[in-house]
Amino acid sequence: MKPKIFLLAIVSIVLFRGIALAQMAPVDLIVDKEGKLELPYGEQKNVEFTCPWESSKIPTVLDFQARIDTPGHIPLTGGPIFILSLELNEETLDSARLLNKPLKSARAKSSECVWFTRPKWALMYAGAWDPPPNDYTPKVGSPTQFVLDVSDLLNAKARNKLTLIYCEVTVSLGADDQDRIPLSEHCRRNKLGDATILFGEMQLRPRKDTDAKIADEK
Repeated sequence: MKPKIFLLAIVSIVLFRGIALAQMAPVDLIVDKEGKLELPYGEQKNVEFTCPWESSKIPTVLDFQARIDTPGHIPLTGGPIFILSLELNEETLDSARLLNKPLKSARAKSSECVWFTRPKWALMYAGAWDPPPNDYTPKVGSPTQFVLDVSDLLNAKARNKLTLIYCEVTVSLGADDQDRIPLSEHCRRNKLGDATILFGEMQLRPRKDTDAKIADEK
């Protein structure tokens, strides 16, 4: 092969690989300059995006952080609470998709932590993404990060819609379960903010070898 032709071939290969790698780069779903998305009590928001690769050939996950924000309170203060429903292209994302932690996990002095009961995901009260552990912290898995396999639901190189739904939650004021108030009011009365759901990093990315599903505890 002539040197000029050989050089052109090498350049073409490098450019092709560069384009392929760019197409595999994670897709950031939160475009806010502060890298966060707030979902007030009882509201819902749609996040629209394009998946640049074929998820039928490249397993893909939705990787995000979420918590019930408690401004000024760094330690976990309670939870989890079944509060969030997720839909991707109008299909509910359920517990079968959860990879990075078991559906149920023991805690130090509280009842076991359960992350999903259809159609709701549970979130922790927290004032930081990596708060110091306490009695409410699950022994296995992050209290704020979720990694869900969504390979089968994506439209490749076309419009996708992720819907974040804040489900109605009420809190009992005492032994009489008939006397209840919205979670947002409960948080305000206890100086825990207004029960806003805060999303941190949220990405669509190819599934890694380290994204093996963690089995539930026996």
